Amino acid sequence: MAGLLLLALSALAGCGQKETVPISQLIASDTQNPELLEAFGDRLDFLSHDRALMAKEMRASGFELKNRGVGCGAWELPENPKRTRAFVQFCEAENGSVVYTRYGISRKSMTYD
Repeated sequence: MAGLLLLALSALAGCGQKETVPISQLIASDTQNPELLEAFGDRLDFLSHDRALMAKEMRASGFELKNRGVGCGAWELPENPKRTRAFVQFCEAENGSVVYTRYGISRKSMTYD
């Protein structure tokens, strides 16, 4: 009986944690919308608990910090080979977390003449 309870608790504990893909891998991938946006949102949710980790991953992924104000700012992804556009607007909370006010990511459609 105790074994079944432990198994059930282990299963429930795993349900709350969703594996996310690092932003650099998302940008390098061929994932298209809307799956790209969903994966980006999942990763931002994961990073929202630690603003230092978020800043480190954003910089490592090629994002530039723009429009830095008091406690708020925006990360933007400059032109890149994958033709991906992305931005994240955020505000920092006192507890060290990040609250996202707006974000988006998409691939530019490529046309040929």
